[in-house]
Amino acid sequence: MNPQQSGAGEARHELSLSRLIDAPRTRVFRAWTDPQLLRCWWGPTA
Repeated sequence: MNPQQSGAGEARHELSLSRLIDAPRTRVFRAWTDPQLLRCWWGPTA
């Protein structure tokens, strides 16, 4: 089996996104791990 085939005969696809954020690492980490701050980025607006 070649690397482009899966068991069902479908090709595997990969999407990689990156973003450069102009902020200190600790602040970015907190924004992605603190539930109160994460709510600002993900989820419906209240």
